[in-house]
Amino acid sequence: MSASYEEASWLVCNAGVFMSAPFGQIGEEGWEWLMQTNLLGAVRATKGCMPALREAKGAVVFVNNWASVIPSRPRPHRVVR
Repeated sequence: MSASYEEASWLVCNAGVFMSAPFGQIGEEGWEWLMQTNLLGAVRATKGCMPALREAKGAVVFVNNWASVIPSRPRPHRVVR
């Protein structure tokens, strides 16, 4: 990150994916894809920006999809981020 951007005062982590499939039908590859994107994508972006953010006393914003908290209709067998 620092090779491309020397300054950063904020970072917004907004990438995310979901799988609309019954829990039992999601394989290891699906879970890996979901975790790599939703969790580790934000971790890697934040770690890459930390030196510049610390220097600027910046902030990180993690955006969540409200569907994971309040689904539009009950879907207990579905996986959403």
